[in-house]
Order: sequence, then structure tokens, then C-alpha cells
Amino acid sequence: MRKARLLRNTVLVSVVSVLAGLLEQKVAASPVRDLIGRVDVVVIGTGTARVKAGPMVSFLINVERVLKGDLQPGISLPVEWDSGVDTPLWRDSQKSNKGVWFLQNISGLWRCIPARSGMLPTFEHLFYPVTDGPLPAEIRYDSSLSVIDQVIIEVAAAEKDRENAAPIIDEAAAGYDSTEVRRAFRYLSRLATPRSKALGLAGLIQRGDVQGLQQFEAEHTSPPASPELARIVRDIDVTFRSPDPGAIQALGRLSASPSRIPGLQLAAARALAAIHTREAVPYLAALLDDPAPEVSKTAIIGMSFFANGVGIQTIHGARMIEHLNNRTQTPYTSEKTERYLGFEEKRRDEYLAFWKDWWSLHRLDFAQPK
Repeated sequence: MRKARLLRNTVLVSVVSVLAGLLEQKVAASPVRDLIGRVDVVVIGTGTARVKAGPMVSFLINVERVLKGDLQPGISLPVEWDSGVDTPLWRDSQKSNKGVWFLQNISGLWRCIPARSGMLPTFEHLFYPVTDGPLPAEIRYDSSLSVIDQVIIEVAAAEKDRENAAPIIDEAAAGYDSTEVRRAFRYLSRLATPRSKALGLAGLIQRGDVQGLQQFEAEHTSPPASPELARIVRDIDVTFRSPDPGAIQALGRLSASPSRIPGLQLAAARALAAIHTREAVPYLAALLDDPAPEVSKTAIIGMSFFANGVGIQTIHGARMIEHLNNRTQTPYTSEKTERYLGFEEKRRDEYLAFWKDWWSLHRLDFAQPK
């Protein structure tokens, strides 16, 4: 009964931040990949000459390039969109809109499928905006690349011109990872503008990219406050779970001292605790004396997970508590370590004393990697 109660306490303490992140991020399958699979044609072009009759909007797309489907560049394609509302959706009928468009052929008529879901029915949400002129050399591609990679690269290139707008790259790349997508985020991370840099680093860190985390760790000392920066902190806390030794070192340094970035030290500590590899243990042990109660508690949890062979805690496994169910015996597992698995606030001093004593007894084991 006592062991079951301790396990419940461990669950409550260790997954609460992850579940909060799940609600905030709404992790799901890639909506763009699904959209590409449903439509007949994906093109890059400019939408012009809009005419509205009731809920149906007719307009032209001047096709510049074809990413998917059997169309020829250079044509002016008549397209319809069922807006679903009767009131006017825009005032400027002469405005041109260049972007990535998704089209279906329905009984010989081309129907535009909105690129962005969950939005109000406005013309600007039908497409992903793209940049004018050629792509930057760092992210240039050819037609052999998958359609989804092409789309995301185009969206990434346009972000540098959208400094005062809500980012679209997050939505376009949600739930998807590839070498090319990371290349696109790396491109953004190397731009000079704070917003673009933060967007790029957030995209890399969310995908477990070690170089992205190391770049952030090297450049984070004087950051501007921004929603993108807050997202980086959240992604380190909730999604970054690479056991790479270089990543552990970066997380260890980030967790070692308070930061000007709100929540960063705790986020790094939580990532270390969730990963809890052998390389992470010395960094966690150093946090046992941290003056912030939440940080020291997190260190206790991480050390107890390591000693008791608990699996790595991931955002996807948190729902089913897989990290607690996936346990292997370690040389450090004992009746006592299992007794102090997780954390109980009312027994904080007792937990802290036990893991400090455990570290004093075993610290030489971690002097050299094994």
C-alpha cells in the first residue's frame, strides 16, 4: 500500500508540468502533411481579382511554381472558395497575396482548401505567405524534396519579413520533423532579428536538436523578452529529451545558476530530471542545495528516477505514465531508493537528506563515464 502511494506521489509531481505543456501545445499529428495528402495540387502563386457572391468567393491564382500536381507554371487559374459566411470578409479587392495554395479539383472546378485551420474565414488564412524573390542560399532546394519539406522551407523563408506578425512556421511545422525542416529552423536561428532567431531556436529545441540547445545556451545571456523566448523555455521544460552528453552539459550549465529569463533554470532542471542519464546525475546532485524549493525538488525526483531505473519521461509517454511503468533494475536500486522514489512535500527534509547521503556514498562512481 505504501509503495503504491509513493508511486502515485511520483506521478503527481513528475508529470504535472508535462501535462500542462500538452494542454498548451496541443500536440498532434502534422496538419500540413494531412492537408497535402488530401488535395490534388499545391502551388506557389499570387491570388488576385476576388469576386464574392454570397458565401462563394471566386478569384484567380497566377501560378509561379507547382509543388504537387499536374499543372503548368505561368497559368492564371480560376479558383473558388466557400467561405461559409454571407458578410464581406475584406475591403481591398485589389490586394495581391503571394503564397502556398492547396487546391482540389471537384467536378472540373478548382476549390481552394484553407491552409490554416481553426481560424475565422478570412482570405489571408487560405494560404501560407512566401517571400518575394529567390530563396536564401542556406535553404534553397530542388523538386526532389518532399512536398511538405518544400512548403515548410517556403514558410520559414517568409518569416524574416513578418517581424510584427504572429508566426506561421509553428503552425506549418507542427508535429513534423525532418533534416530539411531542421535546416529551415537553423536558418532562422542564425538571423540577426531577435524574433526570427527565437523562432528558429524554439523549433530546433522542440525537435530535440542538440546544436540548437547549445546555440541557445551560448547566446541566452542578454535576451529580449518575447513570446518566442517564453516558448523556448517551455520547450526545454516539456519536450527536449535528448540524452546526448553535449545536451546534458548544456542543460547542466543552464540549470546551475539563476537566469534573467523567467523559468529557464527550472526548465533546464526538469529536462535533466526527465532524462536522468548517468551524465545528468552530477548536475542534478549539484541542485540539491539550490535555494529554490522547486529546483531542489526536481533534482530529488531526477536522482530517484536514475537510481530506480525509471525510463526517460517524454511528452508522449506522460499520458500513460510510461516512464514509471518502464523500469529496469540498476546497480543502485534498493529497498531504500524505492522508498524515496519521487517526492513528498511533507517529507521534503527526509527526501533531501537521503539523496544527499546517497550522493556522498556514490559520487566517485560518476567521476569518470562508464
